[in-house]
Amino acid sequence: MGLYVRHGTLMREGKPYAGIGANYDTLFGRLVQNKDDSSSLTNLGLLAKKGIPFVRFRAGGFRPQNWQLYLQDRAEYFRRLDLVVHTAEQHRIGLIPSLFWKLGTVPRLVGESPPQLGDPKSKSIAFIKRYTKEVVERYKDSPAIWGWEFGNEANLGVALSPGGQNTERGFFSRDAETVEPEGGGRLTFEQLTNAYRTFAQTVRSIDASRVIDPGTSTPRPGAWHGAHGQPRQRDSAAQTYEMLAMQTPDPMDLTSVHIYTKPRKLAPYGPETVSHFIARFATAAAEGGKPLFIGEFPTQNRAQANEYLEAIKQGHVPLSAFWVFDHASQEAHMNISFENDRSFVLDLVAAANRELGARPGGGSR
Repeated sequence: MGLYVRHGTLMREGKPYAGIGANYDTLFGRLVQNKDDSSSLTNLGLLAKKGIPFVRFRAGGFRPQNWQLYLQDRAEYFRRLDLVVHTAEQHRIGLIPSLFWKLGTVPRLVGESPPQLGDPKSKSIAFIKRYTKEVVERYKDSPAIWGWEFGNEANLGVALSPGGQNTERGFFSRDAETVEPEGGGRLTFEQLTNAYRTFAQTVRSIDASRVIDPGTSTPRPGAWHGAHGQPRQRDSAAQTYEMLAMQTPDPMDLTSVHIYTKPRKLAPYGPETVSHFIARFATAAAEGGKPLFIGEFPTQNRAQANEYLEAIKQGHVPLSAFWVFDHASQEAHMNISFENDRSFVLDLVAAANRELGARPGGGSR
């Protein structure tokens, strides 16, 4: 069941797999807000019929208030999450749940500061272990679950300098899901790695095979230097790929990047095309034995959608997902629905999946 890695190759049902899915951030969040709003479940089934093989979705709270149902009525919380999983099973569409989407929320929930994520005995780490165990144990036998993801872009919010200060804000071209410095400073790379390992080890102790990924974005332009106590220096290509491996600690076995900006603004830099850039990351991930998952890529217009889809196919990227489906708050620039002006993206992705051999409920031919 699900996706797994064998000898560095992404597999499903005994065959190498390649497929392009959707980010469906509001899939579960809508039900958490309103138990009577089943529109996201209906849309999940329609996505499967459209030829979308899997979705990546937020399987937890965002801000502290979004975790209150879990904290106050766990049975009802999981009843609603059950609806998502059962709907996916019914329509044979895969799920990649991302458990700790906004990592800074976790220490706030338990009355700690972000650096305590580096303490194996902290309340924050205990929360990560507990929630991970509850979710994985509950759904490990579901054929709808294709893999497990830690969270969203926590690597962009860490303080990579020894003094605990974020020294690289000027390098950003897109806001990150930062870990906010509430009462104790920013998270360091070492502390984040502890959280990653805790999650992955907890998953692997329950689920022996499904892929595990960190949900990270492309490394920051000076991430390697920052992690080695040398802030404000840009990384080389080799250092960027080394950082990619560092932010995917064992037993995680899927390399994650999110790509939005042109390559010239991202490490390892240069005037190369999106296609060349993506191919280099796919090669680096494959050489490290942890296949590439482009967890987010943009499709704001037809030209951009075609550019990224062609790059994904040409670069032999095993797994990717466009941002974003059914997210009304992003209607102006990113949202894709069945009715809006970007609905064509669904047809383009379905066509790409036919080329790759991916299909809802199955492997790759």
